[in-house]
Amino acid sequence: MKEKIKFNRYDVIIILLVVACVLGIIFRGSVSSAVTSTVYNDDAKIYFEIEEADESVLKSIQAGDKFRFSNGGLFGTLMEGYTYENSKKFVTNERGVTEQTVLTEKYDIKGYFSSAGRFTDNGFLCAGTKIFVNSSFEISSKNTVCTVKITNIENVSKANDVQ
Repeated sequence: MKEKIKFNRYDVIIILLVVACVLGIIFRGSVSSAVTSTVYNDDAKIYFEIEEADESVLKSIQAGDKFRFSNGGLFGTLMEGYTYENSKKFVTNERGVTEQTVLTEKYDIKGYFSSAGRFTDNGFLCAGTKIFVNSSFEISSKNTVCTVKITNIENVSKANDVQ
């Protein structure tokens, strides 16, 4: 003799909740990326300085290079117009006098990156990393790895909105 399976309304609600949970787990990546991709849409110029860089770093960076954080997130694109000069250092000589010396094989590089992210009250959120003036980060391109010190962050989106 066969028994019929009877579902009451509570059984149907439980089954629907289980199905919704399974679908939520399956689609959570695509939903979160769709939501966050529309939130982080501020354009910025991130001004930087690389202090006492070797000549190999100087020769390996080029305008247009894309730099990434150590977590793989995109930091920004190096823009044309970056400058460099020999690093200077203050040294106390044998007579106790502090003098400025030029390091002939070290360079200070200055310029800016074009980046996208979201401005916050006290900085800029870029690829999940909080950036603020005077912070330092290790970033890398396909050719080099270097540590940059952030000297200024300019909101380019606001400048474009005014025009």
